[in-house]
Amino acid sequence: MLPPLGALIIGPCPQCQELVLVFCGRALALNKTIMGSNSYEERRDHLLEVLNAFLEERVGEVLEQIDSLEDEKEQGLSGSDNIDDASAQSSEEGPVARWDTLPADIISDGEQEAFVRNDLPLLDDRHYFHTIFG
Repeated sequence: MLPPLGALIIGPCPQCQELVLVFCGRALALNKTIMGSNSYEERRDHLLEVLNAFLEERVGEVLEQIDSLEDEKEQGLSGSDNIDDASAQSSEEGPVARWDTLPADIISDGEQEAFVRNDLPLLDDRHYFHTIFG
């Protein structure tokens, strides 16, 4: 069973035994000293700092993709296979992207089914985990 969307999973890295936060398919390094602290505020602030850095990076990637698609559309290089009027609309805030039209790293239903069938059962295997996240 896949973890719920947006789940925060904290555990040791199988290679170095440092703590990692697994979020949206990425392993993010955590400071073991801070996370072992008795202070709720320090642990919360550290998790928010790590998540914020990840989200800033990811939002930047999405905006770059949108800008690239808009540039292609303006230059007449983009066909209906990349973007259309329904998938990106101009507004005061700028273009609005639909998740199903962005060309980057979208996981298909078949890929998800293959992951659940083949890879998910192997995540408890230390060597397999290392090959993916190590």
